Amino acid sequence: DYDLETQGKYLLPTNISRANLLQKEQAGRTQSGECCRLFTRCNQRLSFVDFPQADMITSSLDNIYLQGKLLNVNNVKTFLQDALYPSSIEAIEHAVQYYMVLVH
Repeated sequence: DYDLETQGKYLLPTNISRANLLQKEQAGRTQSGECCRLFTRCNQRLSFVDFPQADMITSSLDNIYLQGKLLNVNNVKTFLQDALYPSSIEAIEHAVQYYMVLVH
């Protein structure tokens, strides 16, 4: 996850999604291989969420904002606000301020 206050990523123990679980089964793509999963019986009984959270929610928007500028997106701020899984207004504003510091 990304912490806006410290501007850094941190690791959290989380349950994996069903999509991640299925992806891990394909560990040996170029050759045969094994995949081992370790979780408790309690975790096994829990239903897994279908998909992991979008990167826009768990990552710094600074680089995403800069990529939008490089791709000549008309209004990157609006683009980020209208995303399928938008980040918080605070995170978007931070990305805008970060860009302003870089260009001035």
